[in-house]
Amino acid sequence: MPVFLLVLSAMTSASICPTTFVSSEGLRDITATIRVDGFERTYLLHLPSKTHSRTKLPVVMMLHGRGASSQSAANDFGWTEKADKEGFIAVFPQALPFDPARPSGTRLPDDFTQYWRTPTNDSLWWTDGMAAHYLYLANPKYPRVVHPLDTPFLLAVLHDVLQRYEADPRRVFVIGFSNGGYMAADFAQATSGEIAGVGIVGWIGPGRPRRLAHPLSVFLSIGTDDGFGRPTQAEWNSMPPIVKREWYGQETLPTLAEDVAARAQLDQCKSLDTSSTAWGKQIDWTDCLNHTRVRGFSVNHLEHEWPGSKPSRWNRVQPTQQSLYLTDVIWGFLQSVR
Repeated sequence: MPVFLLVLSAMTSASICPTTFVSSEGLRDITATIRVDGFERTYLLHLPSKTHSRTKLPVVMMLHGRGASSQSAANDFGWTEKADKEGFIAVFPQALPFDPARPSGTRLPDDFTQYWRTPTNDSLWWTDGMAAHYLYLANPKYPRVVHPLDTPFLLAVLHDVLQRYEADPRRVFVIGFSNGGYMAADFAQATSGEIAGVGIVGWIGPGRPRRLAHPLSVFLSIGTDDGFGRPTQAEWNSMPPIVKREWYGQETLPTLAEDVAARAQLDQCKSLDTSSTAWGKQIDWTDCLNHTRVRGFSVNHLEHEWPGSKPSRWNRVQPTQQSLYLTDVIWGFLQSVR
């Protein structure tokens, strides 16, 4: 099968070199390399298999969790198949290892290992605006600046996609799971004027925005038994007060309802409805600025997982949750965003 090589110039606000697209399956599945902040970064892009009636296509950017990759995000969560069915462009950026300047296998500092249980420089993860509070960055035995903030990279990816394809700039959605959910929340806060909605799965509490430049529709979801996307009560009780203040901004264990309410307040939502679903509880805030909406979606007995995805090392799937396809639920919410 022939390989198509296209060399394009990318004009964005970040420091970027020419972008290289490589495809071995026509031009529907594309790997892009883009240089941002001195690092070569990659993302995958999937174009829908059939032409839909709309002239410009929505964009869904999916951010993988820590230890996963853009390829696993494209394969495991169903967004590629959903793009073919619904007619949108699916984008899967890839994070960097903890220290992108050092080879894989490098031993990480002990304080990093203590908090993240990652002993060597192999795991890919996102760095957001809270990085200044990470204790290991102040380790005198290790360079302080080891990983660039990822918002410029994601913004560069978004601008590249909007420039190169028939993409609708008014219908851009960013979704993330676990560490990717944290990054999606941070990115949405920084670029609320450039995206229409954000989906945050498997992460609540840290990074809760205190202000937004533009109203933004938000979907938040977490399992009731998720002990990774939020601390357990025992972990919270043993947490130093300074960490609670710096990371969470409160003294009590954060809840999904609090996260939803905080984001609804920023959108100046007026109407609240709480209902039960076949899987748990749903919290809906409507009558918000610019027709935005905020939804919380809680799943009973679910751990740190994405219901309906393919089983993997990073995402175990409970048999009792096979009837729930979270990707369908999120897309149904995003379709209602005007």
